[in-house]
Amino acid sequence: AEAAVGGLFSAQMVIPLVHSYILGVYLDIPIATLENEFTNAITAIDHRAPSLPCDPHYFDNKPVGRHSR
Repeated sequence: AEAAVGGLFSAQMVIPLVHSYILGVYLDIPIATLENEFTNAITAIDHRAPSLPCDPHYFDNKPVGRHSR
């Protein structure tokens, strides 16, 4: 499924990564390790997934449907 938002793909993955980070805190993983892994995950996601263009239907008030030609 395509995202309706534009920008970096990692922006869509922040919540699951934060969940993992919080779980790591409860598992007594050192904060420095959690921060390093979080940063590495964001970097890897953005490296593998291209930046998505902003959808003009959402951001430029372009009409949707048959009138969009």
